[in-house]
Amino acid sequence: MRETFRNADFEALAAAWNAFYPERFAVDAEMLRLHTVECPMFDWGGSFIETSVDGIWGFVVSKRSPTGKLYAAGDEYQAHLSAVVYRNPAIGEDMIGSAKTILRNRGATRLVFGQDCRHFFPGCPEDFGALREFLEIEGFEPTGSSVDLE
Repeated sequence: MRETFRNADFEALAAAWNAFYPERFAVDAEMLRLHTVECPMFDWGGSFIETSVDGIWGFVVSKRSPTGKLYAAGDEYQAHLSAVVYRNPAIGEDMIGSAKTILRNRGATRLVFGQDCRHFFPGCPEDFGALREFLEIEGFEPTGSSVDLE
């Protein structure tokens, strides 16, 4: 069942995240909340959670690009896939496809992974090959390395 983030259980989302991503990318519920629903660029329509009776199967977090005078470099037609979590690639594929359709119908002409306001990643982690391969299959193209300070 597809749900919005309106009444999300961030403890359960963090557990799903931590089961999916390598340990060095672990998050807690508060960090997940801060970087999603509390971010001004969070896209409520392009972000959702897949659940079933046995818990969370995955989720997608989308954000808009900041535009206007404060963020002169923003591209109003670019959207950001801030994060994706899935139990199996078929669920991930379905969620990404739905998110792309929603974002395209709302005017986005480009979708990038990471690089968003309050991002989790500056781009796809180079040491997480399964995610990189999944994103490439979904049409994302590598553009070089991006670095954040830790």
